[in-house]
Amino acid sequence: MAILSICCKQKETIKNSSIQTIVDVKRDTFRLLKKEHFDIREWDTLSIESVKFNNKKLFFSIEDLKLRQIDSIRYDFWACGSPFEWMDEEKTNDSISDIFIKGTRYSTNGDKVLLVSSMIKNNQLRLINDTINEFSTIDDFERIFPLSYNKLVEAKQLNPENYLEYDYMEIPFFEEQPADHWIFYFNKKGIIVRFELYWWLC
Repeated sequence: MAILSICCKQKETIKNSSIQTIVDVKRDTFRLLKKEHFDIREWDTLSIESVKFNNKKLFFSIEDLKLRQIDSIRYDFWACGSPFEWMDEEKTNDSISDIFIKGTRYSTNGDKVLLVSSMIKNNQLRLINDTINEFSTIDDFERIFPLSYNKLVEAKQLNPENYLEYDYMEIPFFEEQPADHWIFYFNKKGIIVRFELYWWLC
């Protein structure tokens, strides 16, 4: 009986040990999968609020624009709405006009102003930890936005006909809505020449 009792206890110990091992393996696997899930990012992002153009915000009051020398004004029709519907809940005017100042395009609803596009020459974009200017290259962007650079490489391989004149890199404002994004254009020497902000409104 003593021998039988010892054998039963040994079997029970082995069984419990095996169960604990399985539990530990499952727990470690879950932790690994959880870590991989949260570590994987599909997009680089660059919010409008985090960027300054020549040390000024990209979204500001019309009063600030009145102090600048305006080259021309064009009234435009936005068939599917405008970014102001998302960025400014207290908009006071539905009419959108484009204002051009030294190669930079601004859109305004009569109350707020949003920088929409610009040549980069003689200008700069100040990010949180970097600055983009007319000397910035696509290699700089690869360092700052590696995921977006990889998507550019893949896109050029799939559709080279879309990159005959410029290389262009798209960087979403937010990862949840990648259809709304920056577009940075580079010449064939790999130097940035201009940028624009794009919204998928329709």
